[in-house]
Amino acid sequence: MRTLLIMGLVAATANAQQTAPLQLWADAHRQGHTQQVTITTVEQEELRFELVGRVSSLEVGQGYSVTLYAVTGTLPQTIVLVGPLVVNDLKSLPMLGLRPNWDDAVGAVEVRPSVEEQDVPVPPVLAEVR
Repeated sequence: MRTLLIMGLVAATANAQQTAPLQLWADAHRQGHTQQVTITTVEQEELRFELVGRVSSLEVGQGYSVTLYAVTGTLPQTIVLVGPLVVNDLKSLPMLGLRPNWDDAVGAVEVRPSVEEQDVPVPPVLAEVR
């Protein structure tokens, strides 16, 4: 499985403000059918029928990371997005493998609190290196 990590590199990250950890849209520029994912889980969230393989834009809230799972191809593919992040067109996110990008490729999602938002103690040796 190949995973690509994107941390605030796409679109207007400073303007990503919403109540849900994740919002998905069927069309680019946050248009069309929509689904909010409000519960964080360690399991993949099922998408509404209208959005399976049809997600074209999304918004990740502050303090959350989202893993997208592809619905096509022979190799399972994932990408991790860290909020706050707005992706107005998933064509801007390249996909490794047969598909050129993530547009209309999302079949499931997983939402978790971001590592940056968790209180994780830093060992003294690592703290000195920073």
